[in-house]
This record gives sequence, C-alpha cells and structure tokens, in this order.
Amino acid sequence: MKKRYLVLLIILVILVGIEIIRNTSAVHLDDVHPDIQCDTDLIAKSDIFYVNPLFENVSISDNPE
Repeated sequence: MKKRYLVLLIILVILVGIEIIRNTSAVHLDDVHPDIQCDTDLIAKSDIFYVNPLFENVSISDNPE
C-alpha cells in the first residue's frame, strides 16, 4: 500500500514540475506565416517564432510586412 502512495506522489511531483517549467519557460509560436490566421494576443505574448517560409506555395518574401 505504501508503494502505491509513493508512486502516486512521484507522479504528482513530476506533473507539478512540468507545469512549473511550462509556465516559466519562453513562449513560442509555431508555423508563423502571413497567410496563416493567428490570434494577435498570442503573437504579442510569444518570445520565439518558428516561421514557415513557404505555405501553400506562397513565399513569406511575397509579403513585405
């Protein structure tokens, strides 16, 4: 019975640790392209952008913004 509680405690500690790391690490946004709709609040909160240079055969350089 004690082993069961120990396993549950370990799982709980791991989950809490993951949540803390997730909340304190940099916010990143994947697949940024002018033709992909994205919430402007999410863009403003993001620290790192992973840009998709070609989306549906449209290059990101075709949009100067």
